[in-house]
Amino acid sequence: MRTVAVLLIGKMRTLDQCVYGLRRLVPPHSDIFVYAIQDDDAYKAPILKPAALMIEPEPHLPERGKYFLTVPNGNHSVQSQLRQLYSKWRMWTFYESSGLQHDWVIRVRSDNIFLTPMEDIQHCEHAVHIPPHSNWFGLNDQFAHELFELMKTYYQRWLRIDEYVDTGGIFHTERFLKWALADVPVVRSKVWVAVLRPNGQIDSPYHNELWGDSAVEIPQQVLNERILIQL
Repeated sequence: MRTVAVLLIGKMRTLDQCVYGLRRLVPPHSDIFVYAIQDDDAYKAPILKPAALMIEPEPHLPERGKYFLTVPNGNHSVQSQLRQLYSKWRMWTFYESSGLQHDWVIRVRSDNIFLTPMEDIQHCEHAVHIPPHSNWFGLNDQFAHELFELMKTYYQRWLRIDEYVDTGGIFHTERFLKWALADVPVVRSKVWVAVLRPNGQIDSPYHNELWGDSAVEIPQQVLNERILIQL
């Protein structure tokens, strides 16, 4: 039977409201690891009773002019995207420092709303499983699960950001993820996910095949929620 680690990263935001959905999603007896940013919501980090927990101040990371030149209109700030990438790398180094190695690793956010159940991990193929929606010309970065040996590529792409930008890459999280996983098998997960913001707003899943989303049948559970945006 495959052993499972769940890696929860970043600001804890609406974890207290999303925790029950997360518990329903992940396999029982999973080991949970939390890397949290030290802010007003950090007190929520122990809710999941993690096997290991680290809380650190949010860093200010150096910004290159070339990053700004390739930021798409309407995208988040360069600093916020650098912090997202850094936190994934930091999560991985923290996880490795535990000395544990699981067969399968699940990447989740504190504000995920899971609209559909996950595949049976015991029978998943050896590939990075990415949601079929909200790809924004790249690969969805809100949720993923995969084999341990593929995890380094997913989580350590922070170390390759300059290589990506210097070769003409657009400074954009989803597009960078697609570039970083170019040599890794990727399949579409059955998981559809929305995001619950601190102000109560729900960021709906988007689906448009012209934007790189998979040509899949939209699950009835997602349609029932009436929050899907099809473009």
